Amino acid sequence: MELLLLSWILVLPMNFKYFLIVPTILFTIISCDMVVDVDLPDVPEKLVVNCLFATGEPLKVYVNHTVDILYNSDSTSIVENAVVRLYGDDTLLGTIPNQGQGVYMNETLIPLPGVRYRIVVSAPGYDDVWAEDTAPEPTAIDSIDFDILTYFDSEGIEYHRTGILFSDDPYSENHYEVIFQCFDTKYDYFFSYGPRNDNDRVLTNEGDELFYSKICVFSDELINGQQYWLRIIDTRKIWEKKYKINLMTTSETMYKFRKSWIRHDYAKNPDILNPIEPVTLYSNINGGYGIFAGYSNSAYYINFYDEK
Repeated sequence: MELLLLSWILVLPMNFKYFLIVPTILFTIISCDMVVDVDLPDVPEKLVVNCLFATGEPLKVYVNHTVDILYNSDSTSIVENAVVRLYGDDTLLGTIPNQGQGVYMNETLIPLPGVRYRIVVSAPGYDDVWAEDTAPEPTAIDSIDFDILTYFDSEGIEYHRTGILFSDDPYSENHYEVIFQCFDTKYDYFFSYGPRNDNDRVLTNEGDELFYSKICVFSDELINGQQYWLRIIDTRKIWEKKYKINLMTTSETMYKFRKSWIRHDYAKNPDILNPIEPVTLYSNINGGYGIFAGYSNSAYYINFYDEK
């Protein structure tokens, strides 16, 4: 059938020949089925520990375990019987109890900047895992320049310009992240979203726009020890009264994790014409997977209208 069809195609005019050859070849490829048996090796399950801790706030830890690629989606990866211990500068500060659904938190354990924290997690049937990190001192927001005027990009998307003035510490290598929050009066809650680069040289130097990043992370590589206006844009319409701008000074560990997340998230959506190699998330959990990293936050609140 396929040979007869191809012979018939060859006698057609040139401009029509390719019109039929392409769908014919695609049909041939799509219609070919091959069953391949793959003998997947047994891989022991490992603990997955995730904790991005902020100074001044209770430390919250999520404990799960790895699952087989063919695992039943109805099953759970939550680990409810883990023992989570926290050390500060090699001194045991206490254990972190399970609050349910694999969330471990102790309201009395409040991280401080400059302290080297180590977390150790144990659970029956798994190897112990551990990680260390230190949250840096916060970086103050010196000023905010929020342009309430509405602008439109080349695709007609509305946005507003924002400038954040801060002073980088010249005596350390620093890493940052900016998050916007809008107060939803209906739910009495601040929800978070990421701003975008407004042709800022520091953000452009990070190269994250290539991955359509919605996360605004950067280092002080170009601005060490300088006072700097970071230029970003907010693509949300101004419809609420309260906004919160967060300048997070992160550890290098958190910076590396967030950079890998940008690339990992982008690689989750490949297509036939744009194949993308999977990107492994950065992890500092020894003996397992996940992240344990700290940051300090400086917040700036904007009220557009008087409360009634």
